[in-house]
Amino acid sequence: EEPLRLATRKGLLLDGVEGAGNFDLVISLPMLRDLSFDDVELAFGATFDGVRLPGVIAGRDLDSSDFEVRAGPTWFEARGRGTIVGVPLNLAFVSDAANDSEILTATGRVNADDLDDLGVPSVLGLAGTVAIDASADVRDKDRPNLDVVVDITTAEVLFEPLSLWKPEGIQGELRATVIQEPAGVTIESATASWAGVELAAEGSVDAAGRLERLLVDPIVIGGSSARLAIVREGELLDVQLTGSRLEFDPQQLFRQQDRDTRPAAPADATATEDLRATIDLGEVVTGNGLGFAQVTGLVERVDGIIQRADLRGATLASAAPFTLTIEPRTAGHQLVLTSDDAGDVLQGLGLSQALHGGRLRIDGLITRQRPDLLAEGSLELDDFVIRKGPTAIKVLSLTPPIEGLDPDAIQIDRFTGTFGIDGDTLRIGDVLMVGSNIAVRANGTFDLASDRIDLQGNLAPLATVNRFLGRVPLIGALLQGSSGAGAFAVTFTVVGDPANPEVTVNPFSLLAPGVLRDLFGGTPMPETN
Repeated sequence: EEPLRLATRKGLLLDGVEGAGNFDLVISLPMLRDLSFDDVELAFGATFDGVRLPGVIAGRDLDSSDFEVRAGPTWFEARGRGTIVGVPLNLAFVSDAANDSEILTATGRVNADDLDDLGVPSVLGLAGTVAIDASADVRDKDRPNLDVVVDITTAEVLFEPLSLWKPEGIQGELRATVIQEPAGVTIESATASWAGVELAAEGSVDAAGRLERLLVDPIVIGGSSARLAIVREGELLDVQLTGSRLEFDPQQLFRQQDRDTRPAAPADATATEDLRATIDLGEVVTGNGLGFAQVTGLVERVDGIIQRADLRGATLASAAPFTLTIEPRTAGHQLVLTSDDAGDVLQGLGLSQALHGGRLRIDGLITRQRPDLLAEGSLELDDFVIRKGPTAIKVLSLTPPIEGLDPDAIQIDRFTGTFGIDGDTLRIGDVLMVGSNIAVRANGTFDLASDRIDLQGNLAPLATVNRFLGRVPLIGALLQGSSGAGAFAVTFTVVGDPANPEVTVNPFSLLAPGVLRDLFGGTPMPETN
């Protein structure tokens, strides 16, 4: 029974309450004829164990709690440790009628996956553990106001809309003010910061945890001036990324962090939702002044599969145009990537620093996008230079000298090949590379997860190929002194880290004419040769 209705006045439901403890209660009753409860003085102290209070914290149950409680006529204070939705936390509740305040605080280290259950929407794609320090004004039991600070240093962040990644160990912080309502959670304000990244946002999440609205403005990454707006339209997320400049370089920001393996992408609730993304950016700068200009486009995703994409722009350094399109086909989705300066595109994406110039075309067929990628296609690249490529330098350092060839700047007239991607494995085949002084055939695999290469090939001076293909008279070419000095072909293997591979070369594998015809037959020779 509850003759004084203390619990009811505080919005506590007595059904399902559990726990036990010891308490001291002093009740001072003034000798008044018309005594009211407001005239009664209470002094209360207690220790409770195994407490369960249903629906006491924003509709969530408090379980397995141990508390010390103190109370007076106009104030109430409880401190201890308990679990909310299965998450153990240090908790404190202070009620002060004189100041009309009821504050609940919670601190502890929790799994990032539990933040949504605690009423803190995680739109950043957090994975790992975080330290939480939260304070809630619970005077309105149906609409508590929560201020939270989350230390995300030990967590990993993958914010898909901006392709931002923060690995574990990089100091970072998330601050937010949220209002919990029966219909969902409103994010009045939120900021996230780490290693040169500053994001300010507001938005809302529905009762099922689905993102309804998100505005990130401004996006501060270096010298960025951009905004991201996401609005739900039925089952579709409308995404707009606009601004004069978007600047980020994940590789440079986190190069200090040594990692043996690449990070596993944290689960993102929006990763499988249908979306339509519109992009309009004056500049996208990815580091060292590299990147792209006038980037515009549209991307449509249905059931987690990119159905259509059309991205266009130009490279910042050379103003060379590029296009990327994805279109549905009967057997999958066709991808076409073209660029008039392949070197600038690859350097802007952080994929290669050695390739300069070149006209690029990639034609591919994507037959699977989830749970991992399955695709195949062909690649053509004309008129480019390989400058200080570590693999090329190592291979050529182990071969006989080739007249007129500079290993630090290899001019290539034509490169063709096929590729296949199956999850973390990239396979290349039928590679033919011909320059003014050299011809190469190769095939092999790249393990994208471990960043490991396994490549085999054959290399010959272009003069040797010409001789064996009958383009230069053969009389005495291979039998007489210096005339045959350049007539050789080598086999090579490249294994290990692409930046510092282990190279094996057999420089004395003088191949028979028939073998060279098999290797280089059909090679399109430059007209100057």
